Amino acid sequence: GSAWHRHARGMASTQPWLHRQLAALGGTTYIICLMGVNMVGYSVGIAGVSHLLGEAGSFFQEALWVLAGSYAVLFSGVQVMIELRKLDGTAPKSNAGNAEAEPSVKEY
Repeated sequence: GSAWHRHARGMASTQPWLHRQLAALGGTTYIICLMGVNMVGYSVGIAGVSHLLGEAGSFFQEALWVLAGSYAVLFSGVQVMIELRKLDGTAPKSNAGNAEAEPSVKEY
């Protein structure tokens, strides 16, 4: 809720590098979760995901390498997205004094 937003906004102004890395890690995890949900909903179904997880369990080492590689590539993509949002002015502004401020959006 509100306390978490205040803490995150404070971290964005006091430790911007750490805030950006944590935001990118969260964004990457969110993308991986959305990929899993889309697999269930649109392509293979629950039985197909169970089969894929069973196969991944038998090739655990390779599955971890694929997951780590996916995280690395998606993490880089999220970093680029964060930078583009910052450059085009659509990124939330850090307002440490005003906890209820809405992020400003650049109008065209």
